[in-house]
Order: sequence, then structure tokens, then C-alpha cells
Amino acid sequence: MRGFFWLLAAIGSLIGILVAVETIMEATSAPQQAAGFSHAVAWAVPPYVLARAVESFSPRRVELVTAPASETKTSAAASDPEKDDTAGW
Repeated sequence: MRGFFWLLAAIGSLIGILVAVETIMEATSAPQQAAGFSHAVAWAVPPYVLARAVESFSPRRVELVTAPASETKTSAAASDPEKDDTAGW
């Protein structure tokens, strides 16, 4: 499903590029250029925002990594601030 929305975003971007090129070729005044480029942005941005929103609501796979027992701190090292390299964080 995420791929579908990213495809829509890509198509919207391509249409936006075409509208921007058309604006460059045919606009004769600053107001026409502003209207054309805002139209190009209107084609590109909403599909991108929609794709990002769908992606943020999709579940992600998370892997938990645990340290081996030999690398864990002992209680003496954890209570001594000079030996604890995380002190001050």
C-alpha cells in the first residue's frame, strides 16, 4: 500500500515538472509565472505529504539487540562515577 502512494507522489512530481516547464516557456509576466509555479507545486506537494503520512502510520519492524553478559557492567562499576563512562549524560 505504501508503494502505491509513493507512485502517486512520483507521478505528481512529474506532472509538476511538466507544468513548471510549460510555465517557463509560455509565461509573459511575473503574475503568470507565480500562478504557474504555484500550480506546479500544488501538483507535487500534496501527494508527497500523503505518502509520508501513510508511511508514518504503517507499522515498522523493530529488532531488539541485547549486549552479551560479558559486556554488562558490574554493580561496583555502576556505582563508581569514575568507572562509569555514562556519568554526566
